[in-house]
Formats: sequence, C-alpha cells, structure tokens
Amino acid sequence: MAVVRERNADGFKVIVCCSFSHRADASEIEALKQRVMACEDVLNSLEVSGAFDFVIEARIADLAAYSLKRKAYADPLARLVDRFEASFVCREFVRDEGHDPPCFWVPTSGGLRRIESPAIDKVTSEGDYCRLHSAGNSYLMHGTMTAILEKLDPNEFLHIHRSTIVRCAFVDRLIHQPHRWFALLQDGSQHRISKSHVGEVLRCLKGDSSKLVDDSSKLRQFNEPAYRIEEQEMQRG
Repeated sequence: MAVVRERNADGFKVIVCCSFSHRADASEIEALKQRVMACEDVLNSLEVSGAFDFVIEARIADLAAYSLKRKAYADPLARLVDRFEASFVCREFVRDEGHDPPCFWVPTSGGLRRIESPAIDKVTSEGDYCRLHSAGNSYLMHGTMTAILEKLDPNEFLHIHRSTIVRCAFVDRLIHQPHRWFALLQDGSQHRISKSHVGEVLRCLKGDSSKLVDDSSKLRQFNEPAYRIEEQEMQRG
C-alpha cells in the first residue's frame, strides 16, 4: 500500500521555470538547456508545455550562491527568456510504494534483466546512457544519473562525481593526493571524487570502521580525530 510521507527538504533547493521567447534562436536555446543540465547543482530538468517551456530543480548552498548562479546566466536569460520564475522548496512529500528495494530492467542479448538496487556496485555515465555494474558484469541502459539516483537509497549509495555513483559498501578505501580525493573500489577501479562531494563522502563513510584513508604516506582509520584532520586538508585543498 502506497504511503505519502513528509521529509525535510534536502538542503537549499530551488525550482526554476522558464518560458522561452518565440523570437529566440533554437540552437541558442538548446545550448542553454545543455549548459544548465551539465551543471552539478541541477537535480532534475524537464521540457514541458503550457505556461512554461523548461523547468529545473537545483540544490544550492544558500541564497547568496543562488544569486551568483543567476548572474552567471544573466545574459542568455535576458536574450532568450520571456518569463522567469523561481520558487524555493520548503517541504517535500514522498510517495512510498512499499518496502521492496527498487529495481532496474536492463537490456541484454536475451531480453530484459531485472537488477535490484542492492546488487548494484556502481553506476557510470556514458553520454545519454548509464552503465550499471553488478557482480563483475555491466549493463548499458538509457537514462540519466539523476533519474537513477532518485531510485537509490541515499543511505546505501554515494554520488561521488557527476558521472559516478557507488555503493557505500563497495568502497575499499579513500585516497588523498594533493588537492584531490579518489575512491578505490573493491573491483580495483579508482574514481575521482568531485570537490563538491568530498564533505558528503567523508561524513557518510567516517562511521564505518572498515574504511581506511590513504594520504599517500600512511593509512588512518576513520575515527573522529582523523576525520577532522581530513576535513582540514580538504579545506586547504
């Protein structure tokens, strides 16, 4: 039975709605859409019909950061957009369909295969497609990282980079190099952690005593004093 539950808005979120001018060049409009969708702050984007043409949901640090982002887009907005409205998210309501883990149906040579989220080790982006990695195999499916991330449990998966999602338990260790962090996974692959995601990754993994941090000279177990040191190194970088 579906249950609708309320949850606190995750950070500072804004919904932006745009109506494009009918006199605007179509290629410029498309270029603006691509620029917006490539932004790491954007969670969702929709092409719609009706009062507006394009809607985005973004997570911003604070109102000052929102103002800076809007200034960065001031020129194309002035030239291409007739109507622009922004609303800030106060409360969110989530529809919970049940307790079964979400699953994905991926194409294979013999048809479609069901992959449940606990079986996913990582997800990588490949243009308009995403590749699901599970138990040494990988499956290419059409979709966006944002859409996949929405279906995954945030307590079990980490968005470490715009093009990479990993299961927390699949992270073997974190490697710190000058001004850079990397996640070494159990399959031996190494993935860069975006600066904007480093704090979240450290917070999520610091309580797992099995996670080790490699600062290229020694290994430190994730305890509270070590975690504070890593945060200071991150801020200096």
